[in-house]
Amino acid sequence: MAKSILFIRADKIAIPDVDVYAFQSLCNVYNIQFNQFELNNASDITQALGGAYDYICFAGHGNLMGFGDQNYFTISWTVIGQIICQENSIKINGIVILFCCNGGLPQIGCQLIDICPNLDFVMGVSKIGKSIDLLMAYSIFIYNRELKNLSEIDSIHRAISGTGVQIAHYYKGDKDPETKEYRCLICDKMAGRLN
Repeated sequence: MAKSILFIRADKIAIPDVDVYAFQSLCNVYNIQFNQFELNNASDITQALGGAYDYICFAGHGNLMGFGDQNYFTISWTVIGQIICQENSIKINGIVILFCCNGGLPQIGCQLIDICPNLDFVMGVSKIGKSIDLLMAYSIFIYNRELKNLSEIDSIHRAISGTGVQIAHYYKGDKDPETKEYRCLICDKMAGRLN
């Protein structure tokens, strides 16, 4: 069965059409069904997240406050995480790609994982970057993940090596010896749950 990606674009200036078309073409090469949603205001986020996907990509302006465009609206990461869970938008072992500046900050990745237990893997860049840089890094990630069947972590390392773009990732890959649950140790440390 073909995988699917939901590409939510909130800022047409930060993420130009040519980059979206290139990413869509790449997904088509790997038989990933590409679903694009143009987010024009904050109230459309629930509609955007209807359905279940292997990848959800948030493309636009991002900062500690949330995701949106640079001028008119921002949706808090808390709200986004809650809606992903309520709508069951991410499939098991799904990946959230933050195709926006600052998406790799631990405050964002860990906030999403903590709010939504369905999320296992969130990735993004920690700095301000250009859309073309994000496109190239995430293209290398998808290539290695889907074509070479490498792990998420190995695919990220190859994307970093190939572009120099620093991608941070937060994932529930560490098994708690007491509870037998998978946890994100980075997030646990940040929240003071680990010493």
